[in-house]
Amino acid sequence: MKRGKNEITRAVTVIAPGGIEHAGLSILASRWKEAIEEMGSPCELLLGAATRHPDELPAEQFTDMANAIADWTAIANHEGRLLVVGLPADLSEARAVLTALADVGERATLLWELPAAPILGLGDLLGTTPPSGVRIATLNSRFVPGLQAMFPDHAVTSLPLSLPRIALRGKRIPPVGDPFAIAIGRLTTRKGAARLATLWAEEVGPHLGLKLLMLGSGHGAPDSEENRVQVVAAASEWVACEEIGPLAERLERVRSATCAVFPAVDDHLPPALAEAMAVESPVVVTPIAGHLELVDDAVTGFALKDSSLVDLATTIEGNLIENPATARRVAATAANRVRAAFAPSVAGRAILSQLS
Repeated sequence: MKRGKNEITRAVTVIAPGGIEHAGLSILASRWKEAIEEMGSPCELLLGAATRHPDELPAEQFTDMANAIADWTAIANHEGRLLVVGLPADLSEARAVLTALADVGERATLLWELPAAPILGLGDLLGTTPPSGVRIATLNSRFVPGLQAMFPDHAVTSLPLSLPRIALRGKRIPPVGDPFAIAIGRLTTRKGAARLATLWAEEVGPHLGLKLLMLGSGHGAPDSEENRVQVVAAASEWVACEEIGPLAERLERVRSATCAVFPAVDDHLPPALAEAMAVESPVVVTPIAGHLELVDDAVTGFALKDSSLVDLATTIEGNLIENPATARRVAATAANRVRAAFAPSVAGRAILSQLS
């Protein structure tokens, strides 16, 4: 970090780890910066030095998150507020971040998240707790009671997602070419990617005559879950996978999809789910806490019986293909709800109130 000692500290500094493993957090940090600035409060964004996701804002980059926090602590005046969006994936680095936060106290709010780790088991995994005074935040209000029980001496709250402006405009559009479903997210086991691809290729696609486009390839190792998805897609006429692509292009494809499928077996609260709902794409989700925070079955989306996806084809067929009016009604209700809850002005106001 290169800031002069006499530089006036911005009202809020947002720090996120960065890297493709943390892409969701860096995107979230970028959206929160925009929301905070929309409320008239200056905000600085710092992202970990790594290959950037196209949805992230340009930002000052750091190579060591603990040092970035220490530097902020040394420079910031007593009015400055720090929002730490998640922890590094490396456990020793995550512990170092918690140590650095000891010098910040109540001026810091930490989003209690580590990629690929259950949120309520993170304390045991780290073997330590946040320093006294640091506020704990989660994206999902369903996790607040559990976190409060884990950290009775800390203030625990939930912070809202912030939708991109482009997701607040426009209606669904007719598909170009053949109808298709869409899945968005990294092709990992946690996201249920290989299970979805295999089931779609063998059963769902042939039964419904509906293709599946999976957006999120290009980031896995050769022997990863992504590679298994690529093998399935290469051999099937019903499954295709592509890189996630620019936001505007991605949202246009989501708008025209028959539905958006979220098959995760564990997730905290995926921003892509809120985006799909905002652009009036009917959503079909596994019944995990990260999805059910947003999806009320048959009201704002359609929840499957469990994460096995056994009823995926029947859910899509009965609720979407055979009852398009129901699909439109549910999608419109979902769009109204998430737009009202996660518009940048709403998110910015809520975030600043929690940081103050």
